[in-house]
Amino acid sequence: SDMNFAWTIGSNLFWCASSLVIFSAFVCEPAHGAPPLIKTKGQPDDGPSLGSSKKAIVLQFPDKSMGTIFLIPKRHVADESEPPTESKLEAKGMVVLPPRSKILLKLNFEGLENIAALDKLPVENVFAFNLKRLLVTEKDCRHLARFKNIESLELQSSDVTSDAIKALAPLKNLRFLGINKTLVKADVTRHLAQFPKLKSVSLGHNELAGADYTPLAGLKMLRNLHVDNVRLNDKGVESISKISSLTYIKMSGNNLVSDRSAANLAKLHLVALNIQDTGIGPKSIPYLSTMKTLKHLKLEDRNFKPADKAKLKKGLPNTTLQFDRNHSGLPTELFDPLK
Repeated sequence: SDMNFAWTIGSNLFWCASSLVIFSAFVCEPAHGAPPLIKTKGQPDDGPSLGSSKKAIVLQFPDKSMGTIFLIPKRHVADESEPPTESKLEAKGMVVLPPRSKILLKLNFEGLENIAALDKLPVENVFAFNLKRLLVTEKDCRHLARFKNIESLELQSSDVTSDAIKALAPLKNLRFLGINKTLVKADVTRHLAQFPKLKSVSLGHNELAGADYTPLAGLKMLRNLHVDNVRLNDKGVESISKISSLTYIKMSGNNLVSDRSAANLAKLHLVALNIQDTGIGPKSIPYLSTMKTLKHLKLEDRNFKPADKAKLKKGLPNTTLQFDRNHSGLPTELFDPLK
């Protein structure tokens, strides 16, 4: 099976001169019914391209671990932070993967330090990167931008700025982008518009006061928007209401959002909405009650009296209402996977 076909081979087959790290990626053709042959330096490359179903993928990493390689199911579209994976391998030494593998590469600190070495990875096989909690910069993003098949990019808790996101413009296949807790500012919304296939974006816990979300209205595939704790106000919600494709919004932790935003939210065909820890209260009930597509609605408990809750439940009998005092967010299993 594919799972038994992937293994790591030694860490002695790499060259190191001074501080130079050599990183190579190549392919080899397995003999019929036998393990794949390892192509060594100097062998001619006269076989099919990487896309051939007969070719194993051989990656050679430095002797120090650069992170973890995850294999993504071939039919899965990597539009989530952590796509479901079939197996994982250490990104160290020589790694042999099944033909046409779809790779998620989760870098560690060493991997980020040597990110230039990734320029020799086969771009057609890398579909996702996770650089969470690393000091990712604009320069690093320029290296990532060459992987034009990337569908999922997790940059949470990194040092990326709005300009770093702009540098990712070549990633036209990007479906998921996670930039929670970064250094992006309000102008990042203009740069997000450069990803035509974007389905889900997490912007939470950033300083986005005054951001205009109208540029995202052109993203016809955008379904999932996280704008929690970003100093969102009613004007910002009005611009979000122009993104007609949205089905889930997480906007908790924005106390500048008031009942005046309810009418704009009601314009959308949302399946799930998190408005906990906002100023939305009983005056919003007439508008919220018109949102018949809602399956899940999370609200701030302290804003609603028992009679208000009963009224809202009557207006939305088929909606799961959650009045919560904690700020952990809606369980992810409540939401249908993005398609």
